[in-house]
Amino acid sequence: MTQFISKIEAHPSEHTHPEQDGMIGEFREDPPIYSDDGVDLTLIRWMISLSPLSRLRTAQRYANSARRLQNASRRV
Repeated sequence: MTQFISKIEAHPSEHTHPEQDGMIGEFREDPPIYSDDGVDLTLIRWMISLSPLSRLRTAQRYANSARRLQNASRRV
């Protein structure tokens, strides 16, 4: 697995060369989007960024949506 180096900056500049930001020798690499087996890691990162209560509310909304779709397909 790739190791990522991150640096917290008070005022990150978007359009300057890394040497101008005092980051000589450090590389910023975006974390992978998918795991080796195809799992979307962005969704996992997003979900764990939520509070436990927000995770439960989100999961409940998805479950409710799935149930509505299921019920709607039975009516057709």
